[in-house]
Amino acid sequence: FSDGVFAIAITILALELHLPDGAYHGDLGAALLGSWPKVMSFAISFMVIALFWRAHLRAFNWIAHADTRLITLNLLLLMLVCFLPFPTAVLGDAGSDPVAVVFYALSVAAASLAQLLIWIYAAMGTRLIRAETPRAVRHMIAWRSLIPAAVFAASAIVAWAGYPNAAMYAWIAIVPLFWVLRTIVGREW
Repeated sequence: FSDGVFAIAITILALELHLPDGAYHGDLGAALLGSWPKVMSFAISFMVIALFWRAHLRAFNWIAHADTRLITLNLLLLMLVCFLPFPTAVLGDAGSDPVAVVFYALSVAAASLAQLLIWIYAAMGTRLIRAETPRAVRHMIAWRSLIPAAVFAASAIVAWAGYPNAAMYAWIAIVPLFWVLRTIVGREW
């Protein structure tokens, strides 16, 4: 179920990608260039949802069983992921408007915090995770949810302070950041 929700959310992102009416009868190059904010918001959101999906898979590989609370927390995460196409569309339409950037950043931060809550709940006292789950893995999965929450929450503050473009550059840097951490810390990161 969760994999399907992630896949549908990513697919819905692409529905916002279209040229304005009459673009093929006018200056197609200008229309394509004008669609750049939508393409960029799509690309960022695709990467963000893909990171959420990977983190979700990684966490649930260690979770041995689920209870009602875990399912409820997972549904909260899935609801927030399903919501992401809306702030993505707002960002694509409004560009670097500070309100759009803050709205998007807080939406992603909320989803990231929901993912963190899932893991904290499951791993607390090894309640729902496999007994052999190494301590390093328990910490790594928590950090992988906390870092995006912190980056996106901080970027909301930066955007609200009047630097929305700087906030968006932070989002773009998150994928290379995880690649660098994986290279330094190891494969499990």
